[in-house]
Amino acid sequence: MFDFSKIEIKLIPNNEAKQFMQKYHYTKSCPKSTYALGFYYNNQLCTMIVYGQPSNFNLAKSLWEGGNERECLELLRLFSFDWCPKNIESYCISKSIKWLKENHPEIKMLVSYADTSVGHVGYIYQASNWLYIGKSSAEREIFIDGVKRHRRDLYDKFGTSSLKELKNILGERLQLGERHQKNKYIYVLGKNKTEHKKLLRKLKVKPLTEYPKGNLTYYDNLKDTVNY
Repeated sequence: MFDFSKIEIKLIPNNEAKQFMQKYHYTKSCPKSTYALGFYYNNQLCTMIVYGQPSNFNLAKSLWEGGNERECLELLRLFSFDWCPKNIESYCISKSIKWLKENHPEIKMLVSYADTSVGHVGYIYQASNWLYIGKSSAEREIFIDGVKRHRRDLYDKFGTSSLKELKNILGERLQLGERHQKNKYIYVLGKNKTEHKKLLRKLKVKPLTEYPKGNLTYYDNLKDTVNY
């Protein structure tokens, strides 16, 4: 039986996290991390979570009055091996949030996106008590030499994510695909209960009935999910 109490958290260097995600994550990419956390079971890496600065530098200001980018992180990448139990991801997300609270109390808000273009709904965030705040603005898929690339990766490499500027740099190597929206989730931290409630009041959270759902059985059982 898998014993969750044996999981250890270790901070992973950015270059190691990038190599790991390039090998195992479905995107085959990993933006520059602020904190990459590895979760080890019996000294074997089972899950990795990568947090970094949001690609939208004005995101914090758009979420709450007076917010700044240093107080907000985006969950950029999450990967668990198939040999892990099915609830390992929600468990590790919860542990990563606890780690952030203990080690970086300046972080007030987390955001993450479920990519609907590859069939992701965001159930793992719903099960981990993240709040759904709607869909992101529609962005075009970007391909370079036929390979799908993320805007953040392009910014890290070329210093811009502007389609016009990228076209000038890459020419015909750059191709644009369809527009897609993503399901947008946030998690409120806050340094104490008072700040937590204050931040929550400023957010436009969708009611549970408007949460994205495809598997109705899963959706109906969300309220019974075990929280770690």
